[in-house]
Amino acid sequence: MRGGSHPEPVKLQADPDLTEPHLSNRLLRGLLLFLEQRWDRDTADRLLTDAGLSRALAVDPDGWTSVHFQRRLNALIELEGRRRAGEGWSLDRLDFWRAQGRAGWRREALGPLHGLVRSFGSPRALYKSMPTVVPRGNLIIQVALLSDQAGETILALRAAPGFEPLTEALVLSFEGLLEAVPTVWGMPMARVSQEHLLRGGALDEVRYTASYVNAASDVPVFPLLFGVLTGIGLGTIAGLSWGVGGGSLVFALSLLWRARNVEQSLLQELRSTSEIFEASDARVAQLWTEQRELRRTLLASRKLSGYLAADLVERIIENPELELGLGGRRADAAVLFVDIVGFTPRCEAMTSEQVIEELNLYFSFVDPAFRDSRGIIDKRMGDGIMGVFVQRDGEDCEQVKTRAIRCGLAILAALTPCNMALAERGAKPMRVRVGIAWGPLVQGNIGSDFKLEYTVIGDTVNLAARLEGAADPDTVLVSDAGLPAELGALGRHRVGERRSIRVKGKSEPIPVVSLSL
Repeated sequence: MRGGSHPEPVKLQADPDLTEPHLSNRLLRGLLLFLEQRWDRDTADRLLTDAGLSRALAVDPDGWTSVHFQRRLNALIELEGRRRAGEGWSLDRLDFWRAQGRAGWRREALGPLHGLVRSFGSPRALYKSMPTVVPRGNLIIQVALLSDQAGETILALRAAPGFEPLTEALVLSFEGLLEAVPTVWGMPMARVSQEHLLRGGALDEVRYTASYVNAASDVPVFPLLFGVLTGIGLGTIAGLSWGVGGGSLVFALSLLWRARNVEQSLLQELRSTSEIFEASDARVAQLWTEQRELRRTLLASRKLSGYLAADLVERIIENPELELGLGGRRADAAVLFVDIVGFTPRCEAMTSEQVIEELNLYFSFVDPAFRDSRGIIDKRMGDGIMGVFVQRDGEDCEQVKTRAIRCGLAILAALTPCNMALAERGAKPMRVRVGIAWGPLVQGNIGSDFKLEYTVIGDTVNLAARLEGAADPDTVLVSDAGLPAELGALGRHRVGERRSIRVKGKSEPIPVVSLSL
């Protein structure tokens, strides 16, 4: 609501793809003010948010936005215009974008840049400086000076290398911007005409001819001085009239000297201010690049974490040379195998897509058990999962064993909601077997320099796999060595009788205990 009270929104982190340094927020300020005056502030804020940025980010004078954001915002503006104006928008939109371009020169839109712009001294000087001024805040276009004379300047607008062809909104906005240049000095707007040059069916270049009223400061200094010295009467210059005489000559020379000093002062101020903005823009670009690299690293870490355990990812980041080399190290750990009972015949009645869907559903319920018990999913073997539990800083063996068994019991508990979800799909329920063993193993990288696999190997791994195959459905079969001293710390469960079983690869029976919910 125009004129209402609007607290500034909280400044949030934006998508780096929308804040890539293509367009300075110093240019976006004029567009926002124009939208507020054309419609209202609530609409302007909504369009910003829908395009992906908060107002706090959009009005940050040191901030930049990307061409992706600008085109997304322009598309939303056009949708809003059609919604408000109906079919008439197709005609009004041309004037809309021109008016938006003109609004950029208003004092409130320029803000602290207003004095900097006025220091150019005249429309002609600003037109001539466009090729160097525009790239300071807009990297998606290039401007070339084709012709310059008093009262008429011809400029060419092209898309910068690497960017898409010029859009109609951009062409019209730049036309409005050129029209309003003289208004900075309180002069009438310029008349601007366009000439389009196409290449390959796309708009390659637009030439603008700006016709405007000369300003007093456009009069060259040296012809003026020559006229005074030769005794030629000069009419009214900058609101003052002189005749040529002894006193008037001294006065004129004094005035010209002071004007020259003022001009030099303005030029120095212009250079200093320009250097400040240039340094600020360079820092913004550097920060954006650093943010981009940090984001890529974060995404890579997230992707890596999807394949490897979080603690392994941390070790790789801290010591990549050690962790990514071939070889391993010995450790005592618990190994857990879990498998779906009768999964092979279950698959015979399903398509491959249905098998994948059911497995992913099953994993979505079972995997959190490993996460919550800080276990490592070493690998998946079809419907089977192999998990490893290693000692962490400050842990003893009993705590590791407890985590492993809690994970096994949590897997059994997860089958209840999993089977409810399967029933909603009309699928049969699942049952699982879990085997857990404790003992020495070797953990590290096996394979070759071409392809590495981080895993654990050893007799403990083989034993855990054999225990899983020997377990009854919906039970956790644990080797006697894998049981913690205090079973009460495991939570709700039932403990079966201790017994010994024979497993393949072992000459002696293995003492085991069966746990269930």
